[in-house]
This record gives sequence, C-alpha cells and structure tokens, in this order.
Amino acid sequence: MKRAVVFIFIITFILGISVCAAEEKAYVTVSNEDVVFANKEVVLKDADGDGKTTINDALIIAHTNPDDYGYENTEYGISMTKLCGVENGGAYGYYLNNAPAMSLSDEISNGDTVYAFVYTDTVSFSDTYCYFENSFVSASKGKEITLTLMQGGYDANWEYRSSPLS
Repeated sequence: MKRAVVFIFIITFILGISVCAAEEKAYVTVSNEDVVFANKEVVLKDADGDGKTTINDALIIAHTNPDDYGYENTEYGISMTKLCGVENGGAYGYYLNNAPAMSLSDEISNGDTVYAFVYTDTVSFSDTYCYFENSFVSASKGKEITLTLMQGGYDANWEYRSSPLS
C-alpha cells in the first residue's frame, strides 16, 4: 500500500512539473520600412510588471537590445515611444493575430502573433497593413505552395476588414 501511494505521488509530481514547464510562446514581427525580425518566437512572461501578459510584454521580450524599445504610461494607457530604435513621436502601429489591437495592454496567449511597425507616412498615415493568410507554411523542397497576401482596412462604418490584395 505504501509503495502504491509513493508511486502515485511520484507520478503526480512528475506530471505536475511537466505541465508547469510547458512554456507559452508568441511570435513577434517588427518592421521599420524593412523587416527587423519576423515571427520571432518569444516565451511569454509579465515583462513590465502589470500582472498580465500583454502585447507590450511580447515587444519588450522580442527586442534583444532593451534600448531599442520604449513605452510610457499616459492618460490613454501604455504608449509606445520607441520601436526598433526609432523614436518618431508615437507613429507606430500594432496588430494582434492580424487584427488591430485596442491597446498595448491587450492580453496575449500561447500561439498568438504580434506585428508592430513604424509608420512611414507620419502625416496622413496611409500605410496599409498586409500579411499572408497563413503565418506558417510547411512544404517539402520542390513542392509548390500557394500564398494569399491580405490587406487590412476599414469600411465606411469604420469596421476592420481584410481582403485579398489584387
């Protein structure tokens, strides 16, 4: 009986460790006219100490050099002040799973994708967000694949819509 209890305890302990050891990851892409890094895998954690895992945390973790990313708390929430080393007065965009995010404080979870960019048009903000319909594709060498390039935008009611780019 003692052996059975000890055996069950050991198995429960081992299973508990392996469940706790599973790391949640997100994929971060950052661009500044050119792609700085694409689908960079980051292990999610609360990097800014606000008690939750957010877009801001993923961006902090993704920037290898901490001087290349900056943010501050403002009356509107967290605002980006620097992205991939560029300070341009706040002209940055960011998307979560290919949809516009409400805030850098939006929570993220395992498998999410974050895309952040420096606007090139800081006057009329005419930059168009484009992405491939599938973020990850597996193919064998010599095997043909088909990709669909999508563009995001807003309709007359300011609802976000994606459509294939012609």
